[in-house]
Amino acid sequence: MDRVSTDFLSLVRSALWGMEPDVRPSADEWPLILRMASQQTVMGLVSDAVAKLPADRRPAPELWLKLHQFRVSNIRSHALLNTRLAEVLDLFRSAGLRPVLFKGQGLAANYPDPTARQCGDLDIYIGEDDYLKACEVAIKAFGAHDCDAESKKHYHLRFGEVDVEVHRIAESLPGFRADRKYQEWTRRQLHGTDLCQVEINGISVDVPPVSFDAIYILNHTWHHFVNGGIGLRQVCDWAMYLHRFHYCLDVRTLEQDLRDFSLLKVWKTFAYIAVNYLGLPQKECPLYEEGHEHLADKVLDRILSEGNFGRYYEGRNSPRPEAYTAGKLHSFRITTGRYLQLFPLFPGIALRYYGHFIASGVYHYFKGLK
Repeated sequence: MDRVSTDFLSLVRSALWGMEPDVRPSADEWPLILRMASQQTVMGLVSDAVAKLPADRRPAPELWLKLHQFRVSNIRSHALLNTRLAEVLDLFRSAGLRPVLFKGQGLAANYPDPTARQCGDLDIYIGEDDYLKACEVAIKAFGAHDCDAESKKHYHLRFGEVDVEVHRIAESLPGFRADRKYQEWTRRQLHGTDLCQVEINGISVDVPPVSFDAIYILNHTWHHFVNGGIGLRQVCDWAMYLHRFHYCLDVRTLEQDLRDFSLLKVWKTFAYIAVNYLGLPQKECPLYEEGHEHLADKVLDRILSEGNFGRYYEGRNSPRPEAYTAGKLHSFRITTGRYLQLFPLFPGIALRYYGHFIASGVYHYFKGLK
């Protein structure tokens, strides 16, 4: 790993754990570090870490100003998202629905400073039984827009400046048996009495149980990694979640669930990254094992080189065509290339996920979904 990547990771660890970063980048290296922070969607974290540095070790004034401006903008984005979240929850609750917040603002609460986490959208789980009703309620309240789109998993729509995803299901897994277990497990977890609550801007918000989120956050990260790419922010989300809630997990149940979903190898690979590169204490990472260095290093290299949603992946050197069929074929070509590269690292998993990708693509195409 080169010095720029090493210093970048040191800055991220500094923000996650409140330590002073031990870095001395040159004037030429600072722009590369900040570009990496942008690509990995951790600009807020890096900004907080740089603020801990003595003035003579900070980047040039124009770069420092850029970081400060992002930090201010991100604080405003959090305020907007929290306002919209309260409105969306009130809308659904008034219609007799029980919305559950996924990821996003709920995960931000696990950071030392929630506003350091870069904002995204609002993911609201409703479930299959009330999904159509929730979509009708949301469309009536927010209106219909050209950018609205539906997938097998959720309905995506705009609420002012904010993207909202109304979830029918949390996620799907490759393989009929694994997916059936996952869907049954999801319904037990999210429609029972074990939901957790967090307070966001004075509002009580339902979030998934710890036994669900510990796996769901990782699986969501993995799903995006194999199909398009992720930023380091998503691994930070998982690490900070384990830091806060590891003591709530029953390790034997966790291991069995991971085996049922064919995610145990994935867990141990990302656990190595979380402990050895992000600084998560080993005792706070259930099922951590040595011996996963090779896979973890390969995965981290891809994360750092591809960036959020794989936007900097070398295979993405042409824009997606606007036409529906051409766009689908474009995505198929790029994703097939990714699977060919992942096959040597996770052969069995890559084959299952590629088959799932093709089947899902065919389903979405003939249904006219996104």
